[in-house]
Amino acid sequence: LIAFNIAAVSTMGMALSAVLYHLAIDPKLQVECREEAKALLQRSNIKVGDLEQLTLITAVIKEALRMYPPVIMSTPR
Repeated sequence: LIAFNIAAVSTMGMALSAVLYHLAIDPKLQVECREEAKALLQRSNIKVGDLEQLTLITAVIKEALRMYPPVIMSTPR
């Protein structure tokens, strides 16, 4: 059970690293994602369903996971 928990944390960390890397190398994309998030966060009542409006951020996450799948990255060669 502990091994599954560690594996989940490891893969989540790798996925987050890939997303942050892509945002770091593209400042324009970083600004656009920030503006998209700020626009949603300015509203007073945010619901889980509202996250679907974050289309650019979702696309960045999916592209980072496509380019750097965390499961493949964590397996030794």
